[in-house]
Amino acid sequence: LLHKQINVSDVELNNGRVRLTRTEPDSVNNYDFVLKAFIDPNAPKDTTASALKYDIGKARLNNIYFTQNDQVTGSDIRAKIGEFTANMDAVNVDKSIYKVDNAALHRAAISIVQTKTAPQVDNPAPTKPLTVQFGLNHATLDSVAFTYKNSPAAQFISTTIGLADITAKNIDLRKERINLTKLTLKNTRFAYAQNEAVPVVQRVVNPAEAVRKLDEAAQKTTGQPLEWRVNLDQSDISGLDVAFDNFNKPQQKTRLPALDYNHLHFSDLVLNTRDFNFSANRTTAKVENLAGREQSGFKVDKWRANVVYDSVQIRLDSLDLMTPHTRIRRSLAIGYESLAALGTVKKLPNLKITGDLREVRLGFRDILYLAPQLAGTSPFNTGPNQSVLLNGQIAGRVGDFTVRNFEFVGLRNTILKARRGRIQGLPNTDSRLYADLDIQQLSTSRADILSLAPKGSIPNNIS
Repeated sequence: LLHKQINVSDVELNNGRVRLTRTEPDSVNNYDFVLKAFIDPNAPKDTTASALKYDIGKARLNNIYFTQNDQVTGSDIRAKIGEFTANMDAVNVDKSIYKVDNAALHRAAISIVQTKTAPQVDNPAPTKPLTVQFGLNHATLDSVAFTYKNSPAAQFISTTIGLADITAKNIDLRKERINLTKLTLKNTRFAYAQNEAVPVVQRVVNPAEAVRKLDEAAQKTTGQPLEWRVNLDQSDISGLDVAFDNFNKPQQKTRLPALDYNHLHFSDLVLNTRDFNFSANRTTAKVENLAGREQSGFKVDKWRANVVYDSVQIRLDSLDLMTPHTRIRRSLAIGYESLAALGTVKKLPNLKITGDLREVRLGFRDILYLAPQLAGTSPFNTGPNQSVLLNGQIAGRVGDFTVRNFEFVGLRNTILKARRGRIQGLPNTDSRLYADLDIQQLSTSRADILSLAPKGSIPNNIS
């Protein structure tokens, strides 16, 4: 202590119990008397003392229980730690340096219940840039559960992690950089539920608002918004379940089973990626496999692609999507002036599209899983087991594009082949729609024409 340094090679705590309470109406903590015993309000402030330096080797916790019941804020926190270990590379509290070589958490559970709306407190934006230096080489979570319930906000989160393993190259919070070598996630379930009737501003879990506040604070502190960059060399995710429920909406009732976007449950999800790179304006990744099923019966057997997503385009190269009813291969891309323009109907004709489709099969059943309202419209009313086969290259805008080597085989007896063509006027299907095709083959049947034409538009004497 004379040299202001504490060296600890190994610290261990077994079978610990920590219970904190704060009661109304006096807002007294059950540990206040301990703090008062070590504080002399009349003692002069020591301005010459220097901070302690810590050298901590290994920390280990076994069988620890923690509870905090705060009646003032209406929060009840309960935690159990089966085993926690951490090997530290460096700790310097004075300089905010915390570097962890290896950390592992086994058999742990955390529960947070919020019964009141937390009181508003002054929380001014930071006036200095972030100075914390945090490093992590390897972390493991094994059999870890987390639940959060907020009654005033009508939100519920439940997470059960079977195994999560992360290996990192570099984590630099000050420079907003995270470089990870590998992420492994096995046998894990995420569930989120909310009541849509609660206004968004009242929701405690509000990612968009959290990001906005972080950007605002960074702007005030450094003069520029956050520019996080995240790189992940490899991901190995399997046995993942994801559920979402909006309990303000009843279960959807449709003629055929379909995705209910207020009550989703994906199971047996698999995701394998390489070279994932994220930044504010651009995200790229090589998706080696994405598979899984939804409770409605919708299933993806395999999805592989080189993905580019940025402020002006979404592009899928080396694409191979396979479901029990559909297969899409080669490449697809859409271009837009901004992400906001994607939701503007008036700008849809200006949406750029390019594609190289080879031996594509589109199953009506998959389309009806995603959009069940189309079940009564042509041509989907011909039956959910129908499909169409497509080949060709497309380029241009939705309102004016060209096709080459186009082939269409579908419905019951319709075949269309064209060397080249130009189609203008979409998404309108009235007199503004214009098509100029160099047709090699066109054959169809009365049944196919009747299934597409408006009812009663074709006289009975035409066969």
